[in-house]
Amino acid sequence: MLSAIFVVEMMATARAIGTDTWNFVEPITIVGVLFLVLSYPSAVFIRYLERKVGNLHGNKVETRGVKT
Repeated sequence: MLSAIFVVEMMATARAIGTDTWNFVEPITIVGVLFLVLSYPSAVFIRYLERKVGNLHGNKVETRGVKT
């Protein structure tokens, strides 16, 4: 939920910067890179937690080709 709010706010800021400077590509690219930098580690962490919780409860979690 927080990441959705973050992306909306960052895109609004990027559009405002683009409107002021007439350069839209750079601010929107920076927002995309920031989103990737923040979302990928959190996805890896969530996958780790899913495996840990599954192991605690005796359930084997599907990892789709990722070695556990």
